[in-house]
Amino acid sequence: MSRFGIWEEIAAILRAEIQSGQWPPDSVFPKQPELAERFGVQPSTVAKALQQLTTEGLLYSPHGLQERLVAGPRPRSERASGFMEDPAWRDPWVKTLTLTTEEPPGTIRRLMPAPERLMRWRTIQGDGSETVALTDGWYLPHQDMADIILHPDDHFYSRLAAMHGSLHAFEETVTARVATTEERQWFNEVGRAPLVVLDIERITRTTAGTVVEVVRLVDRANRYRLHYTVPVTENPAAQAPDVSPGDKPPDLQD
Repeated sequence: MSRFGIWEEIAAILRAEIQSGQWPPDSVFPKQPELAERFGVQPSTVAKALQQLTTEGLLYSPHGLQERLVAGPRPRSERASGFMEDPAWRDPWVKTLTLTTEEPPGTIRRLMPAPERLMRWRTIQGDGSETVALTDGWYLPHQDMADIILHPDDHFYSRLAAMHGSLHAFEETVTARVATTEERQWFNEVGRAPLVVLDIERITRTTAGTVVEVVRLVDRANRYRLHYTVPVTENPAAQAPDVSPGDKPPDLQD
């Protein structure tokens, strides 16, 4: 092994082993001293390789850097499903942090203009022993909403529809970014390696156009493989006029 860029070479070898399925998802990855002995290098060199794999989302550390687990390939996350029946989750749970009725900020008010006070439900969500999502959601007040919150299950959205009418669409904006210090604490992530999260804003509407949910989710990025299907036009050629070199496009003709 070349001494030039040795930690990158170690990272490449370990990356290939992870992607080949040598370690199943959520299995304990070899520790720093073991890898240092295997490759005949200093532990600090191995640390750089492990940090890179963690940044890429191939490894994660639910209990600090003393133990890294393999993220591995995961099922596609079906964002439109109930959050507790998502195939990317194996042993899901939800813990309510706060449930209040309050006047929402302007960004929420523009989407949900009435009533004056809305229900705000903040939670942490987990999979097994790991916290994988933080949520802050706003909902229309309803007497059955408290029961949903006290007993969350995989029928969340069908129960939401029963309260307010058939649901029409989930609109989401997804942004990948580095977690804040506070978010790292919620995810039990210690050390200085960057933690990538998905910052997701979901707006849920009924068929009548009423917004019944505005929720912000901060999810560990290595828990998801988001998949999107973009429809193509029936006749793509009709969308762009045929313009010969030197010609002006039709809308720019004199």
